[in-house]
Amino acid sequence: LFPNGYYFSLAGYTGYTNLIHIKPNITLKPTPNLVLLGGLGFQWRQTTGDAVYQQGNQVVPGTAGKGSLWTGMYVQLRADWTIAANLIGSIEAVHFQVGNSIRQAGGHNADYAGLELKYGW
Repeated sequence: LFPNGYYFSLAGYTGYTNLIHIKPNITLKPTPNLVLLGGLGFQWRQTTGDAVYQQGNQVVPGTAGKGSLWTGMYVQLRADWTIAANLIGSIEAVHFQVGNSIRQAGGHNADYAGLELKYGW
């Protein structure tokens, strides 16, 4: 109902409309309480007749009907640490490398770093 970037990464640079997305990744569990993830996300538009979209289905201005299918790629690194049964700490870093369609519309590469502490009961 309210899309966010968590489906791909917390950075959430692009939305899900008019999107083809391939994300090979590897997940390691070196200890019972630690999960490490590394992934590469590759993104294309289904059609250049439609725009590139941001989260919330907002159009990236200047992309509709212009540019190529390729919209960009990102590298994601994430660690989740179970501190206690009801407490999880997470850290994530993402670098998004925009494709020419977004660059020609005024967009640029971006970096994201996030830190979370989740408490459940």
